[in-house]
Amino acid sequence: MILENPIHMKTYIWKKQEGCIITISEDGQKYILNPEYAMIWEEIDDLKTIEDIAQIVAVKMEINLDMAIEKVTEMAKELAEKDLISFENYLWLEEDYV
Repeated sequence: MILENPIHMKTYIWKKQEGCIITISEDGQKYILNPEYAMIWEEIDDLKTIEDIAQIVAVKMEINLDMAIEKVTEMAKELAEKDLISFENYLWLEEDYV
């Protein structure tokens, strides 16, 4: 289930402007993430799950955890549909960094 898997970025920030993030996908598409999506995007670190990020969002937005989980899940699914993030479990090998 996607709630348990860490979220992985598949693209990187190209530019930050006025609370928004502009990112470019692997196929060259440019996406502008509004401040809510940008807040979630900035919490993705290959370790946090949707629930982890939802706990942070709940505090920042002053909403209850269930509402935050629903919001983050929906937004993460949309980012995954655009191929900007992945819920796949990755195995990073030392030679990947050489």
